[in-house]
Amino acid sequence: MLVHLGGAMSPFNAWLIARGLMTLPLRMERHCHNALELARFLEAHPKVARVLYPGLESHPHHELARRQMSGFGGMLTVQLEGGLGAAITMSEKIRLFQYATSLGHAHSLLFYYPTDLYVDAAPYLSDAQKAGIREWMGEGIVRVSVGLENARDLMDDLDQALRGRSFKGVVGPLAYRLMK
Repeated sequence: MLVHLGGAMSPFNAWLIARGLMTLPLRMERHCHNALELARFLEAHPKVARVLYPGLESHPHHELARRQMSGFGGMLTVQLEGGLGAAITMSEKIRLFQYATSLGHAHSLLFYYPTDLYVDAAPYLSDAQKAGIREWMGEGIVRVSVGLENARDLMDDLDQALRGRSFKGVVGPLAYRLMK
């Protein structure tokens, strides 16, 4: 029965989900608001090469997203000017954001994807597809899941992390190349 119909949820888990659904619209509104504020801030930041967020006018599918969506979600894709070194420094310097691979948490999270790890881990891609991904990603992208914190606090945290410098941020890319 378990194989064909799946497991049965406990009453407590069902209650938690029902309770969480009551505030979901308010939480999503805050996620979307914070993400748009953060996307606009990052798009103008000198240490950021590019921001992809459907709420930005610069997004290639902004008009379509505007017609189809009431909010643009809480996920951003960011390409840093300094590639891996900048990402290492940022992950060391952030205070409010957590460096994690999860999505959609109430807390803001971010994670860096080095391009070669992403592309080389996909043996099902053709060489042309891999070349296209490498061209699009540059040295890598940062995935940002924007949480419910104060948007100004999140901007200040990212600003100080992007402007910071760290020893690991300088040596990390060199060590990474040596390990490959």
